Amino acid sequence: MAFVSERVRTEDAQKYATQQVHLHGQWTVDRENGIWLCKIRESGDPREPNEDRSHSYWDFYWHGHYITLWMHTDLSKSSVGRPGGPCHEYRRLSSIDLPVAAEPYRAQILKDLEAAFLAYKDCGYLSTSTTFTQTFEIPEEFR
Repeated sequence: MAFVSERVRTEDAQKYATQQVHLHGQWTVDRENGIWLCKIRESGDPREPNEDRSHSYWDFYWHGHYITLWMHTDLSKSSVGRPGGPCHEYRRLSSIDLPVAAEPYRAQILKDLEAAFLAYKDCGYLSTSTTFTQTFEIPEEFR
């Protein structure tokens, strides 16, 4: 099964509720392989017009391992058009909190993380762009 972006179902939220995770609203999930990605928040206050909104905080669940990460969206390399129109987003992993027990699987985790972001597109199940492309960069220091 591949990753799909959808609303978090009640039964899924209840399943992970005791794990102190931040599931809310939507996620990108591969149920068959036990992997999901959920955006927690963007940095900055959306009520402030000059706040830097280029950083975002995410939870990534991979085969029983909870991983937190920060992403940076390079706005100078990204382009957002009209709703439903072409869009390109340039994301770069800026921090990852990989549990020690997951360290031997780092290469596969990063590969699955990239696949999850490609499925997430620009806004999970709310993605409106029919021609969305993205660049997902994992710096060498995280490999």
